Amino acid sequence: MYNFNQEFIDFSKCKVIYRKKDDDFEVTFSAKNVEIEVNNIKEFNDYIVKAKEKLETITIEKLSLTDNISVDFFSLKYVFGGVGYYASEKLKQEIEDAGCTGIEFQPVELSYNEWTAPSGEREKVYGKI
Repeated sequence: MYNFNQEFIDFSKCKVIYRKKDDDFEVTFSAKNVEIEVNNIKEFNDYIVKAKEKLETITIEKLSLTDNISVDFFSLKYVFGGVGYYASEKLKQEIEDAGCTGIEFQPVELSYNEWTAPSGEREKVYGKI
């Protein structure tokens, strides 16, 4: 996919992590994760510009989407794990009803770590990895 739908993100409800270099980075190569407050897409884009200038990173660790998304399939970037692909509940059901296998649907409200934790939600839905 070439288009990303960042406008579907409710930034005020997301957990956004800015990976900031320590002051002594040139010597230690150490950085810290700092949770930042982002209220809208403009603020988020401003942080992206700042991060790129400083060779730092920004990631949405826990995602929240806006209501009333009218498409069944879309992608987002800067989400933990890289580019994320998202399917509506309707599309998910159609894929499962068609008997497709080898695909998992992680609930958007769970972080990757919550989803993959031992005895976590993924295991309850799909069984052991």
